[in-house]
Amino acid sequence: MEEITVSEGDRLVLCSDGLSELISDDEILSEVRSNRRPDLACNELVNLANQRGGNDNITVIVVHLRGENRFSRLLKILGLLRG
Repeated sequence: MEEITVSEGDRLVLCSDGLSELISDDEILSEVRSNRRPDLACNELVNLANQRGGNDNITVIVVHLRGENRFSRLLKILGLLRG
């Protein structure tokens, strides 16, 4: 595991290879930046991967960090996040 430093306003994307093998990093970045709602960004990314074949399990989590939230607290507890 790798430790990362994040700041308020950052967006995190965690995904399986079922997504990353079908959608480029630039496409993922573009979708996450253009969509204010993480749930809608996830839906769009999964739909796009399915349109491109979607033969593997497709899993994606998009998190917008806005101050201290439950997700960032969990990452800190797990020792995966500084900041």
